[in-house]
Amino acid sequence: VLGTNAIHYLDLFCWLAKENQIKLDGEFLSKKLLKNKRSDKFIEFSGNINGFTKNGSCISLKFSDYGNELHQVKIYNGEKVASINELKEEAYSVNRNGMKNFKFKFEHVSSLTTKIVNDILTNDDCLLSSLQDSYQIHKELFRIFNQHLKKILKRNVRLCPIT
Repeated sequence: VLGTNAIHYLDLFCWLAKENQIKLDGEFLSKKLLKNKRSDKFIEFSGNINGFTKNGSCISLKFSDYGNELHQVKIYNGEKVASINELKEEAYSVNRNGMKNFKFKFEHVSSLTTKIVNDILTNDDCLLSSLQDSYQIHKELFRIFNQHLKKILKRNVRLCPIT
């Protein structure tokens, strides 16, 4: 579901692309707002979000609430394409030299947080983006979500009701 997960994929994408400025297109978000599993006060989005950086990298995030359609994340960087299927714990990348398939183990935030805290305590640093870099990315995501809500609800939305 895009409201909950897009922010994490965008952070990863921008970190990989070494770019904190991204332009998002929410034109293909679904008009149907979904229920959030955490609370009735929150909503979810389905559809497509496409993002583009100045250095030519692009990302496409897709979620459909129809049937068992895949949750897809695709990252394009000029000569390379990466596709991630988190549910199957599979990914592949394609470049001039061919295609590579990968298996990975999904890690929960709780185990990742432990690793990040250990990095900070041990090295006085970690691989996370700076707060300022994250802010730029997240602000753009909230812009398209709020713009989409305004179109559907026919009123301005100040706070984006996602978790």
